[in-house]
Amino acid sequence: MRVEEAVSKLYEACRTTHKGEGYNLVNPRTGEITDRLNAKKVFDLVTKLAWQYGDPGMVLIDRINNSRANPTPNLGQIEATNPCAEQPLLPYDACTLGSISLSKFVKDEALNNLPEESLSFEARALEAIDWEGLRQAVHTAVHFLDNVLDMNEYPVAEIDEMTAKIRRIGLGVMGWADMLVKLGIGYNSQDAFLLAEEVMRFIQREADNASCNLAKIRGVFPAFKGSIYDKTGEIRPRNAARTTIAPTGTISLLADCSSGIEPYFALTFAKNTIEGKRLFNSNPYLLKVLKERGLDSEELLAKIEKNRGSIQNIDESPQDLKRVFVVAGDIKPADHIRMEAAFQKYTDNGISKTINFPNEATVADVREAYWLTYELGCRMTTIYRDGSRVKQVLEVKKDKSYYDQLAPHHLRVGLRSGSFVQDENQPLVPKKRPTPQEAWGMRVRKKADVGYVYTSVFRDNDGAPVEVFVTIGKTGGYVAGAAEVTGRLASRALKYGASLEEIASDLVGISCGTPYGIGPESVLSAFDAVGKSLMEIARAKQLQLPVIEQSNEEQVVKVVKSQPSTQINGDPTKVSPNGQSPNGQIVADGKAKKVQMTIPGGIEYQIDAGLMPGIHEEKIIENKFVVCPDCSSPVVFSEGCRRCINPTCGWSKCS
Repeated sequence: MRVEEAVSKLYEACRTTHKGEGYNLVNPRTGEITDRLNAKKVFDLVTKLAWQYGDPGMVLIDRINNSRANPTPNLGQIEATNPCAEQPLLPYDACTLGSISLSKFVKDEALNNLPEESLSFEARALEAIDWEGLRQAVHTAVHFLDNVLDMNEYPVAEIDEMTAKIRRIGLGVMGWADMLVKLGIGYNSQDAFLLAEEVMRFIQREADNASCNLAKIRGVFPAFKGSIYDKTGEIRPRNAARTTIAPTGTISLLADCSSGIEPYFALTFAKNTIEGKRLFNSNPYLLKVLKERGLDSEELLAKIEKNRGSIQNIDESPQDLKRVFVVAGDIKPADHIRMEAAFQKYTDNGISKTINFPNEATVADVREAYWLTYELGCRMTTIYRDGSRVKQVLEVKKDKSYYDQLAPHHLRVGLRSGSFVQDENQPLVPKKRPTPQEAWGMRVRKKADVGYVYTSVFRDNDGAPVEVFVTIGKTGGYVAGAAEVTGRLASRALKYGASLEEIASDLVGISCGTPYGIGPESVLSAFDAVGKSLMEIARAKQLQLPVIEQSNEEQVVKVVKSQPSTQINGDPTKVSPNGQSPNGQIVADGKAKKVQMTIPGGIEYQIDAGLMPGIHEEKIIENKFVVCPDCSSPVVFSEGCRRCINPTCGWSKCS
């Protein structure tokens, strides 16, 4: 309901106001004209939202359908792409992707002796690139990807059928920035744009040849008749489309190369993972050349990190290195687009490429970038203005980062984010994180030998855990005190930089009572229950998406699985677009209703207390919490007295 209301407001903002203005919105199922929108208003809205949030990206759908990205227009028209935009697909279509690391095909890695500017681009490329090795890699990759199509097991028969008809594959590249550095070419130079065209032209040609060679043995793709290749003078390939340039964010880490055709994000940066970890990286090629020149000092690396991962504007950096080692923030948006256009010229499908903007960029800058994307022949593009989101995958050094309090390596993060105070002549002293006036959180209930153990974790505005509260049923005395102490110590550890996982690891496995349950879900003690609850909270999904239905003039709230929602600019008081506030409430017509958070594994914790009255059960269970003072074995309540279960001990409270 809230989504429909929001979309309706967007339409209101873009609707035409004068007769003859704008373009028609046509229902694709009925052909009926349902509305008219003003194209300029739509374009302005898209660019404004892209500037503010980094979404939406833009695809030129007509250009896609009139290109080799849709080789079988007789089967249908492309209507959308995957989220990264590099892969347009028909309904039920699929594509097998693979990428070649270009950095592996540079013969000479003499970074300490970068090529002279007097050498021509052609001379550098022909001499330094292993074209024959690259050709063999392309042919092997095409053969491999074609095999993968037949080995895949698809979730529904329609995907299997459509994939078999088109046999679309997407061979792409990664390690482009590495190749340029090895060749001594700046990413934002004219030589780089020319080399991009030359390399992708070669890969596209060889991919076509490899697919045609396969077709001579295995046959052309089944949907060949009526396709764009079904005419005189065209190739007869095994695969309807052969090339795609994907982002390769994960596989490039595995291959230890730069991602896709992107420039280096920074020469020192942190990669934030969905688990809340921060992986710190320094560019190995820069470290190598600095070492070979005798410039590898901690002071210089610290300056680069402080300079947002760039060596520009640092006096100690040699000019030739400044020309070659450029990062995303050093490159003008127009040069990002020129690089994308150079690769798109010889790519069948699409390209995943981010156009990086500094935080101070304007909406007008975004509009100009979108226009240039269209003018240079690109089919899709994505812009991102640094800092437009609280959480972003790649970060350079900042005074404060959302992920600083989520990283398990809290000491290293603390040094980078200012969470620790250090004097040169004094030992490292951690600084306590302040307790917020208001907090939002999550509670998990587990059954232990002492009763129900309630573990609550509360977070501050940045989403970092700061407080833990532990309560145990309605018990008092020693049991309640132990629970309170556990919560207090866990809270203090959080405020001094520990993570929930670290605290949980110290509690899980403690056995000081009678185990409750059997198997991996058994609870050894109240402390074990707290540790397991903290671990589950640390790994929990965010709030589920509520579906609000109107029935008999009453709102009925159902909870269904959904993708994790995010806060709006880190402010938990603001309502997310999915109709939830980040503090765990459903917001509908100004009223808030609580909703349960998702625990990994789908474990239900609402355990029936049984037929025994709750108070009587808890009093008996509390007696079993005590351990034998002589041998530390568990103590049970028997015959009106506490007794040690160890027959060789014989301790009894009544003796």
